[in-house]
Amino acid sequence: MAASLITLSVTTILLGCSNYVEQDVNSWLKIRVRTPVHEGIVGLGPSPHTWGYAKINGQWKLIGEGTRASVLRLKNDSAALVGFSDETHAAAALFLLRTGDPRLTMIGELLPQDCVLSIPPTGERVDCVVGQEGSISEGYRRLFLTNVDLEGHVGAALTVDAPDLDGRRGCFSSAIVEYYDRGAIPYFRVRPVGAGWHGPWLLAGVFPDGLRAFPMAENSTSELSRLVGKLLQPKKFYPFPNGPAGPVPP
Repeated sequence: MAASLITLSVTTILLGCSNYVEQDVNSWLKIRVRTPVHEGIVGLGPSPHTWGYAKINGQWKLIGEGTRASVLRLKNDSAALVGFSDETHAAAALFLLRTGDPRLTMIGELLPQDCVLSIPPTGERVDCVVGQEGSISEGYRRLFLTNVDLEGHVGAALTVDAPDLDGRRGCFSSAIVEYYDRGAIPYFRVRPVGAGWHGPWLLAGVFPDGLRAFPMAENSTSELSRLVGKLLQPKKFYPFPNGPAGPVPP
């Protein structure tokens, strides 16, 4: 069933001092959440917990659990990213799950441990970006990029250097993808080494034939939008519990 046609299904059950909610992510994936019952500001019952279930061969199977869960639907619900974490481990164990496939692919076994993950709006792959020759506070002179497709295949690695800006040596402000265009090309913010966050700056797109940089006015993307089309934000994970009301976005 197409992602746009899936309707929200939420079942709420009250058992003792716990509240149980089951929410459909799509037709083959759902998350069950336990939260304590609150009397005023006081929470009664055990701490929050989440369980993930996938429909495999017509049967619902437990695929993981933890204090928290996060889910991201991929490309017409052909796959999903699912993560579980607990109170002692802040970072979630992130898995790639494909419809009808009982195997869970751990993303951490395919990509570098220190990479920043980003997913284009098309949901066609999982991008991995590692900042090199710099730091989070100072920016990076170089980025290392690779990706995983929805079949679990790792793509070719690519390294790009930050372009110069106004005759000054440039750096990538971070390893976080700022935007994607409709062709799923990632764009990163570039500024002069040592400059503040107010610019001048560029947006640099990593195209198959290399890096292309677009000079930008402060906090403006109108010129880049004219050149490459509408810019889109990367897809975001939906958290359990305490996610926003409504269905998990496609």
